[in-house]
Amino acid sequence: GIDHATKQFLKYSKMNQQIIQDGPNDDVITVEQCNSFWRSMKEKIQSSKSNKHVGTYKAASQNKTNAMIQARLMSIPYEAGYSLQRWQEALNVSLLKKQEKYTPEDLRTIWYMEADCNGGSKIHFARRMMQRAKENNLISECQYAQKGKRAIEGALVKVLFLDNLRVNKRAGSLTMNDLMQCFDRMTHNVCSISSRRLGAGPRVVQSMLTTIQRMRHYIRTAYGDARSPYGNDRNNPLQGGGQGNGASMPFFVAISSILIPLLEASMDNITLYSAISLSVLTMVVIIYVDDSDFLIATKNNNETAQDVVRRTQHAANVWQESVHQTGGAIRPHKCRWSLVDFKWKNGIAHYKRNNEVNGVLKIRDTNGVRQTITRLQPNESEEGLGLHIPVDGSQQNQIDNINKKTKKWIDGVKTSSLTRAQVYISLKTSVSKTVTYSLTATSIDEKMMNQVSVPIYTTALPRMGIMHTLPLAFRYAPSRYHGIDLPYFPAEQIIQKTEIFLMHGGQDSQVGINLKVCMESIQLEIGVLEVLFEYPFSDYGHLTQCSWIRHLWKMYD
Repeated sequence: GIDHATKQFLKYSKMNQQIIQDGPNDDVITVEQCNSFWRSMKEKIQSSKSNKHVGTYKAASQNKTNAMIQARLMSIPYEAGYSLQRWQEALNVSLLKKQEKYTPEDLRTIWYMEADCNGGSKIHFARRMMQRAKENNLISECQYAQKGKRAIEGALVKVLFLDNLRVNKRAGSLTMNDLMQCFDRMTHNVCSISSRRLGAGPRVVQSMLTTIQRMRHYIRTAYGDARSPYGNDRNNPLQGGGQGNGASMPFFVAISSILIPLLEASMDNITLYSAISLSVLTMVVIIYVDDSDFLIATKNNNETAQDVVRRTQHAANVWQESVHQTGGAIRPHKCRWSLVDFKWKNGIAHYKRNNEVNGVLKIRDTNGVRQTITRLQPNESEEGLGLHIPVDGSQQNQIDNINKKTKKWIDGVKTSSLTRAQVYISLKTSVSKTVTYSLTATSIDEKMMNQVSVPIYTTALPRMGIMHTLPLAFRYAPSRYHGIDLPYFPAEQIIQKTEIFLMHGGQDSQVGINLKVCMESIQLEIGVLEVLFEYPFSDYGHLTQCSWIRHLWKMYD
């Protein structure tokens, strides 16, 4: 009586033999572990409806006797599989995900849980379970929401994949899926199976899930806190983990560690071969928490764009059915996809527009109705992992996206009463971080970067009391050379791209092999065998098209 999708999920949720042999993680939270956690907490973080200040816990950790009592009170419920009654109350606060998006589905509801309950969940799940999963290689390399990886690296893999299609004139597709409230829709039986698979103890899981199911939620608004709670329904308990719960992210990563192998086994992964060293990379999806992107390409020269569409649809079907088994759902109206194919005119390759190559992708909504996914033109993009990069590799969309984000800061500075020093601090710690985040995975030349930096400095320099005629060398030079030490974004980009190249170049990581594949494809394209960077860009750069590697090569010429 079990359907095929459920059978597949159960097949890939079997516990690792090493986990079975060594047994589950320790249930006890020691005094040292408890004190280490409280030392890392910031006092300004609100605890819960009890209004017990985090500073109280931090202060108690400084006294030997109080620290021991505090550690035992945090540890015993997890050791016994019990939920304290004071843990079963939470404040719900809705925050904006994006500016000027006020509809309920665009808001993020945060749970303010009791601090020691949340502290225990972070120790047991975010630290112990995730560390053990990493030691046993139980988390897919495609999942970038894990220690040692960054979201921008997942974005870079997508960029390099699209570069490879461009250099080799290979048909392919990029599909960006959007999961609906992923932390709030995880069913607890799946959370239990997936977290136990990664080493979490049964009593620890029972304590956490019992706390969530019996939670009484009080809604906080601008008018105060609600007097009557919702939840705590023993017959129909609420599911999910909740935003703000330290166990939610590990729960979802544990679930994805089952979903990704299931997807990979259900279809043909793309296989990328480097042109010279014949290194091999296989992948089908890149995922960071709930952002999942399918990367599909032709397997050989005999395949066409229609074969790519067929396999993309198959991947979407498998993913939708698999996610449904965990309680999740996909929002078709927020998903986007692009189909890559090329045409030749006068010996030059051009991207085919949507009306030149057929392709329709459909995904079922929460009502089971198949909805058509919006298909983007080659020069159109949707934000994913902080980037707006279309499949044709143009950078203007990302420039416009950065300017849209920095405009709010610029408008605020113009009308603010900040001092000169405060404007300087805000520039260094706020708006510059917005700009520099995406520089690792983009290829923005200096002229285009001026579209970002000029509006920022046109506003900031007068507010800091600095003449706009000051030579640029003094503006960007470090203070030890009598400069103002303002961020110079082109230099920051070359530093970030060099760091990622040195970190992953020659490694067997997804980023490393992607770099090798793209670099050797460019070597083959321009007709050289030696390392690409040994050749002057001014002599050979015109022989290849825009790509991440080409931009790095140009910066070092």
